Amino acid sequence: MKLILLQDIPKLGKKYDVKNVKDGFGRNFLLPNKLAELATAGNLKNLETRKKAEEIKKQKFEQMLSQTLENLKDKEIIITAKANEKGELYGSVSAAGIAEELKKQGFDIAEENILLAENIKKIGEYEIELRPGETKISFKLKAVAE
Repeated sequence: MKLILLQDIPKLGKKYDVKNVKDGFGRNFLLPNKLAELATAGNLKNLETRKKAEEIKKQKFEQMLSQTLENLKDKEIIITAKANEKGELYGSVSAAGIAEELKKQGFDIAEENILLAENIKKIGEYEIELRPGETKISFKLKAVAE
């Protein structure tokens, strides 16, 4: 059975690959779970159009992301949190908290792209790394007491 994969499937192939699979695997698993579609003449014709559209979408996303990262590189982000007299935070600042603060300031960065060795637990300045895809950038984060 010849199928077009609709998403990456481990040990089988990448999205939009055309693969030959056993009939039972295709009929009982891939097709019902919408992981693939039949490789008919019409679907194969549409495949190139879908690949081009996805490539354009990916390029636009990367341009937007690089612009966001350029703007963020020169900024200093300040997070306020409750702390004691010694400068230790009562809670901690995690990647989720940083992503939330970035979103408030107009930077749409996903939490999984923020690299933290461990959560921030003291007041001070920190160098935070972002790694969305291939690019790598860092910015300054300042944790201050409320």
